[in-house]
Amino acid sequence: EMVRDGANLSPENKAKLVAMNAKLEGLFSAFSSKLLGDEKLYTFVTDKAELAGLEPGFVASLAAAAEANGKPGQWAIKNTRSSAQPVLQNATNRALREKVWKAFVSRGDNGNANDTNATIADILKLRQQRAELLGFPTHANYRMADTMAKTPENAMGLMMKVWPAAVARAKEEVADMQAIADADAKAGKGVKLTIEPWDYRFYSEKVRKAKYDLDESEVKPYLQLDKLTQAMFWSAGQLYDLGFRENTGTVPVFDPKVKTFEVYNLKTNENVGLIYLDNFARDGKRSGAWMTTYRSQQTLGGERNVLASNNNNFTEGAKGEPTLISLDDATTLFHE
Repeated sequence: EMVRDGANLSPENKAKLVAMNAKLEGLFSAFSSKLLGDEKLYTFVTDKAELAGLEPGFVASLAAAAEANGKPGQWAIKNTRSSAQPVLQNATNRALREKVWKAFVSRGDNGNANDTNATIADILKLRQQRAELLGFPTHANYRMADTMAKTPENAMGLMMKVWPAAVARAKEEVADMQAIADADAKAGKGVKLTIEPWDYRFYSEKVRKAKYDLDESEVKPYLQLDKLTQAMFWSAGQLYDLGFRENTGTVPVFDPKVKTFEVYNLKTNENVGLIYLDNFARDGKRSGAWMTTYRSQQTLGGERNVLASNNNNFTEGAKGEPTLISLDDATTLFHE
């Protein structure tokens, strides 16, 4: 590993490697900042009728977002996955789905101050130079060298074994969606259309309802974030003998909506660590979900407990209302 990271390089080349790594870190940071810049943008809706199909609680949160951005009486859909996904899945207004989808997939590719194309080109160029400095023909070879695949060719070989079946299944799914869209048009329930990317989630739900009589909107009221958090903690107790005591307000946090919990051993009551629950989307926070360990457990040189966080981008419920999340988001919460 040390050799792979440049231990055998000459002093001159080690200095080059350090400079390359530093420049790459700067480029990665710039890329993230630009992406976040586009995720701060909103799609504003002025006619509530355009939001048909969306859940009342979600619509209320969009109204609150618009008011917070100086546009009371409107609805604001933020350009993040957590805001875009419910629209793509539930909005009956196809034009709105298209607008939201195109805004989301175009993040960093709009020719504005947040455009990442030049940044990506610089990253690719530097990665290639670093790979060659370390004795690899490409960055892909460098990345694969310490993995089970070992080479880019092996990785691609595995992908191509899966690819035909994956494509065939995707075509089957789209055919199922198209059949429902055609039936709706024939019955006068919609216009004739060809399934496009912004239709995928919407018609996937229709297929699920038709095939399995499963409607996620009927399940979601049972997926209350606070209750799911309790269930997550209960599961950790059953599996790992871990207990959780909320101590929000006694520990410094990086956002007022972050909750904190002391983690302890249920059998011994011994402190194990601290977990931060950072559940809600906000400006400056990247999309997606992840876990982070700020400090790992250690006994060498004295006991040191764990500081960790579970990070999501859920849309907070309207004031006085519980936060409800989708089944996918519930799975993500437990996964992280």
